[in-house]
This record gives sequence, C-alpha cells and structure tokens, in this order.
Amino acid sequence: MNRAGQVVLLVLGAGQDLDQLRAIGDQLSDLFSPNLLWHPVPLPYSRRLMMLSIGDLVLDVTVAPKGPMKVDDDNPANITVGGGGQAANFCAWAAALGEQARLVTRVGEDDAGRLLIAQLETIKVEVRVV
Repeated sequence: MNRAGQVVLLVLGAGQDLDQLRAIGDQLSDLFSPNLLWHPVPLPYSRRLMMLSIGDLVLDVTVAPKGPMKVDDDNPANITVGGGGQAANFCAWAAALGEQARLVTRVGEDDAGRLLIAQLETIKVEVRVV
C-alpha cells in the first residue's frame, strides 16, 4: 500500500474492519499522486500564498522569580512585557520561517496596542485591526 493509502487508513480507521479500510484506502489513494503528501507541487500561478490568522493579540506580562520564593517578603524577579496570543504567535512563527503572514484582530487604541502592532510589523507580519 502506498503512502496516500496509509494516510487514508489512518484518517478513516476508527472502528473499521482493517480489510475494508485497506480496500477503501487503495481506491481513494489512486485518486492522488503518490507523492502528493511528500513533495511540493508547483502552483499554477506565480502569486505567493499568505498565512492568515484571525484571533487574539494580547499583552503578556511574565514574572520569573530570580530565586526561591520567600514567605511574607519581597521576592526579586525578572519582569518582561511583550506580545502574545495564539493567533499573533502563529503569525510571528510563520513570518520567522519566511512566510507572508497577516493577523486580523482587535486591539486597544492605546500605547500597549500600538506597541503590539509595531512589534509584529517589525518582523514583517501584516496586521489588520477590525
């Protein structure tokens, strides 16, 4: 069985008879190139694709103690402030890998919001605020 057939088995495999799945996998895999899942196929047009993420852009405040915590006392810590949010992180990672990325989000019209947008634009993420 080729790889496409194995993928079909994996996707359709819950609670099915293995022989039935093999037959279905062989039939469906004939519809696809055996190399479809493993080799990039040139696009029929020259336009690059863009990664689009719709979701959150938040201000992350991270506090990391410099040592063991002391009860009823001040504890020295490193405090960092930066952008976060699942959708924003996805776009940042995609841009770091050289992909075009666009984030569609809502963000406050304040200094923190402007900082977050500027951070993403610095790393070549296009931000669209709605």
